[in-house]
Amino acid sequence: MTAPKRAHRGGGGSRFYLVDVSQEGEPSRLEEAPGASSLTKLLANDAFKVTAVKTALDHYSRTGDFGAAVKSIWGTTPAAKRGNEIHEITEKWDKGVTIPPTLYQRELEGWRAIVREFGLEIEHNEMTAATKRGPIAGTLDRNVHSERLSAEFGPGPFILDLKSGDSGVWPDVAIQLSALANMEGALNEDGSITPFAEPPNREWAFVAHLPSNAPPTLVPVAISAAWPIALTLAEIWHYRRKDEKTVLRDPLRLGIHEELERLTRACRMLKDRAPQEFAELQEKWPVPGKRLSAPDWTEAEVASVWELFESLNGVEIEKLAAKFGAKAGK
Repeated sequence: MTAPKRAHRGGGGSRFYLVDVSQEGEPSRLEEAPGASSLTKLLANDAFKVTAVKTALDHYSRTGDFGAAVKSIWGTTPAAKRGNEIHEITEKWDKGVTIPPTLYQRELEGWRAIVREFGLEIEHNEMTAATKRGPIAGTLDRNVHSERLSAEFGPGPFILDLKSGDSGVWPDVAIQLSALANMEGALNEDGSITPFAEPPNREWAFVAHLPSNAPPTLVPVAISAAWPIALTLAEIWHYRRKDEKTVLRDPLRLGIHEELERLTRACRMLKDRAPQEFAELQEKWPVPGKRLSAPDWTEAEVASVWELFESLNGVEIEKLAAKFGAKAGK
């Protein structure tokens, strides 16, 4: 499965879109929008750990190689490659393309069985959609109708996603699916949104699970409670992308630290220009054992070093004292 042509790549490879968030009668105003599948990556370290565990489990279940499973956390994995290829094959089948025998025949047959069993009518396939709330955008795997599902879960259409991980379907998928179910319509090339004729069900979505180590299943996912979480994560995404870069200003430094910087520069120049006087300064150092890099200098201690510095004889001392000394500095 390739990235939709309206998607862009941000830092770290995350996908984002451009969405026109202007209201009716206003000039067009494009804003960057995170991809729905990227939202769960913002759930701090705990989410990263969950994603890492899922990735490693999928890899280990296929290869039995624990070391390679751990390494798979930081790279493109066979599981990810497999998932993309299954998406592409099933998408072609949905569109009526004849599929020759394939390495993923088991998964393709599983998808066909789900479509037949639940009478799925596929309305949209790999369509890019968006909402001005957030804003958020993303790709709909399938938007489906089913009399059997509607009888139990309410009117469709329903958002349906394909997952092929052998470790199972994980709860964080509800965040992604809730974002997709709350899309307002199809995202156009210019960032505008064409409203859906029939919005998706916003209470329930489904995952067609096509693992290599178990029979295919259709998993209902309750998504209504996850939608506020998706909006919050979108706010975090926008904050990190824009506001986070501007919140910190130049630090306000303490006066004593500026004094110490001047004194440090003066001592370094003295060491280079007048080694003998520098040696005398070291010998008579008024604060025994304390280096200029120490964080706990007092104003009295700094003044005592300046007093000694300016008491030394020599032309270079006079020049440096005038340039960096306490009186000149102030």
